[in-house]
Amino acid sequence: MTPYLVTQSFGASRVLFYKEITLQGIFEAKMDIMARVVALMVLTSPVSGYSGGAPASACATMIPGHGGTAHTSVAPFSLTVSSVISGCVINSIAVTLAGTGGTNFRGFLCQARSAMDSDTTVGTLADDDTTVAFTNNCGAGSITHSEGSDKGSANFKWTPSRETSNVHIVCTVIQTTSIYWVKAVHAQVSPCSSAARATLTFMASVGVLLAYVL
Repeated sequence: MTPYLVTQSFGASRVLFYKEITLQGIFEAKMDIMARVVALMVLTSPVSGYSGGAPASACATMIPGHGGTAHTSVAPFSLTVSSVISGCVINSIAVTLAGTGGTNFRGFLCQARSAMDSDTTVGTLADDDTTVAFTNNCGAGSITHSEGSDKGSANFKWTPSRETSNVHIVCTVIQTTSIYWVKAVHAQVSPCSSAARATLTFMASVGVLLAYVL
């Protein structure tokens, strides 16, 4: 057995001592290194679930995949939409997801659905907020967070395509990894029919022309 020099620190002091190299010693050293690596991985791993947004597996059910059970109490969040012309949406509307009473949230998945119990998305949801990072992991009719920091609100917009029936904007909101509400925050919007869209577009054009002439 060959002795080797070991330097170990205790506070500001450094102590030198000799230790014999044995198979047991080598094994213990390897196990110690592995334990330190595992501990470092645990400490540096995300604790807020999917910080990159909802995974593809959650697109249909809108259920987060990071454990826990969905809360059935009233969600401390609200979903508001901007006012529309003549009661229907022509181009796009602003949508705001926000916590009530100062409640923050870390993640969300919002979808524009043809019906509450349908997984068919319609139109396009897009980023309309400079303070929150978004992504569209579940397609154009969905929007989700792409970072896991605490948020007081998130702003985005919905643009219809050819929808003429009511559309439901539905959100799953994650407060922490184990505290979340599935499809508990929602609002209904009404796209304009083709005739109403044509009429309102014409009226808007006439208004612009009159403003220019006058």
